[in-house]
Amino acid sequence: MRKKSSPYVSKLIKAFEQDGFMVNRDSDVIEHDGNVGVRATHKTAVIGRTRNKKKAFYIEGDAHTLGYLMGKLAEPEIKRMCTEFNENIIFDFINLKIKDPLKIFIGDILEDIVYSMSKRIFQDVPSQYNEEIEGMLDGCQEVNKNSKVDRESLWVLNVGFDALLSFIYTGVFPHKKIYPIKIEAKHLKVPLMCNGFSVFGLDPQMNAKYHYLGRDFMFPTADVFQDTAAMIIRKPNDGLPTVSVAAPGMIGAIAGLNTNGIGVGLDMLPASNCSTARPGFNSLLLTRHSIQLGGDCDQASDVIVNAQRGVS
Repeated sequence: MRKKSSPYVSKLIKAFEQDGFMVNRDSDVIEHDGNVGVRATHKTAVIGRTRNKKKAFYIEGDAHTLGYLMGKLAEPEIKRMCTEFNENIIFDFINLKIKDPLKIFIGDILEDIVYSMSKRIFQDVPSQYNEEIEGMLDGCQEVNKNSKVDRESLWVLNVGFDALLSFIYTGVFPHKKIYPIKIEAKHLKVPLMCNGFSVFGLDPQMNAKYHYLGRDFMFPTADVFQDTAAMIIRKPNDGLPTVSVAAPGMIGAIAGLNTNGIGVGLDMLPASNCSTARPGFNSLLLTRHSIQLGGDCDQASDVIVNAQRGVS
């Protein structure tokens, strides 16, 4: 296997150290087909309730390799997102005032909808993301042959939001299957609004340009995301390098920046002009896609405008 030179890896480790992260050269650095993956742990920043140190990741290469490296570096976090998060997030959309038996029944219906509707999205997602999902699955299974991560759960994690929201926003039931109750607006609750800020300019002391992007996460966490969220740095063979905030397993971005200073953030925007028949290419994957291909704001917005979108 062709390996990266030691100075190249050392430079990556030094960059993390300058931002307050620790990297163990033996356990936190892996190589695959000449590409490097790095897992870094912050020296002081911790998760509030667990006091576990926050992590960040660096991955590079083609689509399959990006996924593979992430799978090997973060299988435990990916497993939590694919099991606990996927299972619990549905109930964050259900009105808690409803009696438990009905709540569970509605949850089962919504889960059925998410799994089946997610399949309608594949046709509109660029093939590179399918390759990245496959790579991530390979990486998880290599590091843990008994991993509970599977292809279906990875896809639901990345596009399930769109499948679910296309139904919730429109109230159009996408199944011909007959259920003993009718789901109404009172049965559901919808996360509303997001906000953020962007600060950029010239640092007079450093005589260097800077660009900061800040975001609120105003979406249900399923009591999991707060533990797994991380900064993920990607250097793809095709497209611009990016840094995203997401959880391992999410190949898309909740918020992100590329090396040209183009920032993106995902907003909740409830509207009924959605398509349950063809939810399309949206949210997590599209935000990542826009900054990976968008060298400037016009290019990034064109990526979004030209995508087959079906969810507001």
